[in-house]
Amino acid sequence: MAFWIVLLSIFISIFIILFLEISVKFDYDDRLNENFRLRIFLYNEKFGINLLKKDKPKKPKKKKEEKTKDKEKISFFEKIVNVFEELKNISYAYYYSKDFIRKRLILEKLNVNIDFGMSDAAKTGIATGAIWAVLYNIFAVVTKIFTVYDHKFNVEPDYNNEKFLFGVNGILKFKLVNIISIAFYVLIKYITVSKKTQENLKESI
Repeated sequence: MAFWIVLLSIFISIFIILFLEISVKFDYDDRLNENFRLRIFLYNEKFGINLLKKDKPKKPKKKKEEKTKDKEKISFFEKIVNVFEELKNISYAYYYSKDFIRKRLILEKLNVNIDFGMSDAAKTGIATGAIWAVLYNIFAVVTKIFTVYDHKFNVEPDYNNEKFLFGVNGILKFKLVNIISIAFYVLIKYITVSKKTQENLKESI
């Protein structure tokens, strides 16, 4: 009886962990001289942990063992072709998975603040329009990856001084089960795309 109670408890714990909503808050602001901060929490921001810490001194890397001369050497051209093929497969895998990913990653809010000036009123006015265009072009890409609930952009031009201060903050929400399902879904698409690429390559040869 005790065994089944323990087993049931473990199953319930795993189920709760998988379906518990996780929030990640990111924050960076030049205006406040703050470094990039990342905090993960559940329900309330007070109950969480900071993911970014001060970098520890890196240990000296050990020298890699020399590769045996008998190992086949791949030409530089072949390496470039292989890298290109892998990037193409990854991009196609993402293309076929983007709707699946977008529905499972929620950007609850996204705030961007920019204070800038070019010490010239005419140039600053022209640059203001360009910055707004860049912001919304980037936002268009973001909305293809995440479902965005709320966003706020603010651009403050300074017509007398030369400066550029940037700030961004937001909250990303997801469930662990969604991350796992995304990983498996993308992996399946990647394997499918890779097989098709290999088949097409054989046919062309």
